[in-house]
Amino acid sequence: MSYTKVKDISVLKECKELKILYLDHTKVKDVSVLKGCKDLKVLDLSDTRIKDISALKGCKKLEWLNLISTEVEDISALRRRKELKELYLSSTEIKDISALKGCKELKGLDLYNTKVKAILALKECKNLKVLNLSHTKVKDISALKECKELEMLSLRGTRIKEDDPTVKLLRERGVRVYFK
Repeated sequence: MSYTKVKDISVLKECKELKILYLDHTKVKDVSVLKGCKDLKVLDLSDTRIKDISALKGCKKLEWLNLISTEVEDISALRRRKELKELYLSSTEIKDISALKGCKELKGLDLYNTKVKAILALKECKNLKVLNLSHTKVKDISALKECKELEMLSLRGTRIKEDDPTVKLLRERGVRVYFK
């Protein structure tokens, strides 16, 4: 359904075994019908008018979620999502990522151009490999010391400096840290 003029997805209400759904670049505003899609693993809602993702609370098997350039402010529906591996939140209104605290399988997280200030929740994301914090308001990245699997960190346009002790530690571990 990507790149279509579709607005209403109520027809999906009966698709209980739906596993993959691309609704990116559509006019969809409401995803409440996805509440019953318990087997949904991949969902792309990027560049839509979505504000509320509370319906995704029941999508426990969700592994990949793209919310880039949406109006989403609250990701509490993703709390303790054990299966979630990749999450794209860039250019959203997200401020609080505490819901990600229990997302132990999270490997990729894109927070580019969000209003996020604190990343303490990522301390428990031990499998995190790629993290984009570019153009966020994050000042403290010490929580990333616990992310032993981290391979790449983007800090472009942040207040973090190259001489930050955590940056030095991460680089010593072989993490690619980008400022430019």
